Amino acid sequence: AAQRDEAAPVLGLSPTSSWQAGQVTADYYELDLRAVPPGTYQLVVVMYQPLAGGGFRDLSCTGLDRATLGRIALPG
Repeated sequence: AAQRDEAAPVLGLSPTSSWQAGQVTADYYELDLRAVPPGTYQLVVVMYQPLAGGGFRDLSCTGLDRATLGRIALPG
């Protein structure tokens, strides 16, 4: 229903290629939900890698291609 893509976390200042093993990096994202119809939606995060020839490859998180953060209800 809505998504937001960023090339690198923290306004592009913390590319994942610079992360150390075990490092925790906090970030903040806003989603524009004004055009999304009322209802209940799952909030998920997908990390992906751009491919050299174009396109993307989803990266796994604990064996899954996405991390489900919870549900959000948009009132009518």
